[in-house]
Amino acid sequence: MSLQDITNRKQAEQTSILAERNRLAQEIHDSKLNVSARTQAVIVAVNRGIVWL
Repeated sequence: MSLQDITNRKQAEQTSILAERNRLAQEIHDSKLNVSARTQAVIVAVNRGIVWL
């Protein structure tokens, strides 16, 4: 295996790791926004007397 092959393989590995980190970060971000939106909807419903807690 040549030095160039090793370099290319390492770069591909790093790109793959970065892509997975970005995917996970986006998933966490989306989940947090979803929870926030649901919480806000419940607060609005409670304030309007639609839901009793």
